[in-house]
Amino acid sequence: MQTTRNVEYLQIGSAVAATTTTITAMNAGEIGIFTSEGVRLTEATAATVAGNRFVIVTKLADGTIVRSPEYSKADMKYATRKVYTAATQQVDYIGYNGTSGSMDVINDNTYKIHIQVQELLRSNSDGRKIKFGIYKSSAAATQAEVASQLVKSLVGNFSREYEKFIKFTMLADHAGAATGAAADTVVGSLGSNKVVITDTAADSSVIALAAGDYFRAGTAVTSPIYKIVSSTVAVTGGTLTLDVPLQAAVNLVGTTAEYITAAQMAVANCGIVMTGQALSFKPGKFNDAVASWDTILIDFEDTTTTFKSVAATIGSGTINQVRQMEWFLQGFEGEYNRDTFSETFAPRTNASSAVAGGGYDLIRVGFETKTTNGFQTTVSPQSIVLAIPATPGAGSYAIAGTANDITDVLEILFLGAVDGSLAIS
Repeated sequence: MQTTRNVEYLQIGSAVAATTTTITAMNAGEIGIFTSEGVRLTEATAATVAGNRFVIVTKLADGTIVRSPEYSKADMKYATRKVYTAATQQVDYIGYNGTSGSMDVINDNTYKIHIQVQELLRSNSDGRKIKFGIYKSSAAATQAEVASQLVKSLVGNFSREYEKFIKFTMLADHAGAATGAAADTVVGSLGSNKVVITDTAADSSVIALAAGDYFRAGTAVTSPIYKIVSSTVAVTGGTLTLDVPLQAAVNLVGTTAEYITAAQMAVANCGIVMTGQALSFKPGKFNDAVASWDTILIDFEDTTTTFKSVAATIGSGTINQVRQMEWFLQGFEGEYNRDTFSETFAPRTNASSAVAGGGYDLIRVGFETKTTNGFQTTVSPQSIVLAIPATPGAGSYAIAGTANDITDVLEILFLGAVDGSLAIS
């Protein structure tokens, strides 16, 4: 959620080179700093700009010129840069984590996993949703049995959710063996429990697989594993039916997909990996967020755990954040409707879904304008955010080393000298 108590503007740039002349001659996506009369400021002229006044201008892809209010050097209170950082999805491991660890095997034991999901602003309760996975082990349990059945329980439980926000897969430390030759194809769709193996070279190179064996979608010990519940796969190919739907599409060949026999899995170290998934996003409807949860285990005894192996972080300057900021800040430019279905204007320009570097460095410049009416002085704070591609490219209007780039000009306007505090490389 974004809250602005005063006034804030946003200008989004692209990865383009700098120009040196007029506003109309700017490259599409370029951000420039000019005098009130439209003369481009340089490092030399920024220190002595007439009246200490300037504007920040962006040229959009369609040629539209976006011009900031007129600012005064004397009113500048801060100028900061926040480097782009990608959002990260949470990852938890129960048992084997791709490097080490194991599940404690207990016969006739009820294993239960509680997952407290932090719903944040999507909550329709107190902000936490409690989900679970449960399995009662057999009288001769193995790690593979416990892990595969818990994954099955979790996948089934979460299948009731409108939005899939955690993915559950099984891991094992056994190296596995290729399902066939390089010419053979191994294909399965996301959400399907079928994998089709085809002997494309007609050389009978596919390995015959049976119910109770395991299929690995990859060749690494960190690749997901599924238990085979039925199989028609012989040396000429066939179809595997898995115990749970595929959690990601499979498009492999015989040498990049593997199998592990039931006997091998019976003595393997196994685990469960829980991975956060990207959430729905639409400016004004679904806020930018990442899935976050706490995992609580009941009756797992000495099972190894690696919770928050990767922590969930929102990142900074991500495409969704800039899109959300753009939607919100248009309110300062006349768009007062915040319900999206009755917008007065379409979004002026969207943050690029293929922005260089994956996101934006954000430069925020703050101002305080003071006016005196009678005996009262009114302070009017406002700020402007410049969203600049994290990899702006050689010769960019924002990159350190380009003559009179906007970060150097801003530093001179604010500090009187170039100190590199806003530099983008």
